[in-house]
Amino acid sequence: MYITLNLLSEIMSKAKSILFALLAAAFYAINVPLSKLLLNHVGPTTMAALLYLGAGVGIGIMYLSSSQQGEKLSKNDLPFVIGMIVLDIAAPIFLMLGISFGSSSNASLLGNFEIVATTVIALLLFKETVTKCLWGAIVLITTSSILLSFEGTESFSFSLGSLFVLLAAYAGVSKTTAPELFPPKAHIRSSC
Repeated sequence: MYITLNLLSEIMSKAKSILFALLAAAFYAINVPLSKLLLNHVGPTTMAALLYLGAGVGIGIMYLSSSQQGEKLSKNDLPFVIGMIVLDIAAPIFLMLGISFGSSSNASLLGNFEIVATTVIALLLFKETVTKCLWGAIVLITTSSILLSFEGTESFSFSLGSLFVLLAAYAGVSKTTAPELFPPKAHIRSSC
């Protein structure tokens, strides 16, 4: 009987995790098209601020309902925390500017460039090994990102919106893929 209850508990825990992952994916998927619609009524920086206000309210509710307390940050952590805050502010502003100057479908597809940004940072900063399969994916994603960044076949002018989306990808990845540059205490608190 104990094994059955333990197994049932484990299955419920996995189902809950899968549900949260699906919800996160759904919210991520509707973020760009919904932001494009809302950018018709508010500016890019205001939109980025509203996104962070919503995230702050959600994290605040989670913090108040949680009994766990994290480590306190020290003065030595301050430069790293400031760096993460600056990147946290820059990334959504770049993304909203990219969405406002370009199409939402282009911005959504260029969001996949985060994979390339993560890999490049891991390779250059942390000397991570990159497999042949991952190199193939990087080439395909980079090629598609280059093709998406041009405004059309009749002109080879670069899309300003694409540039901002790519900057958002690098700013977002830079703060989350560098635990050696950002101490673990600050890294964990920032990733909320």
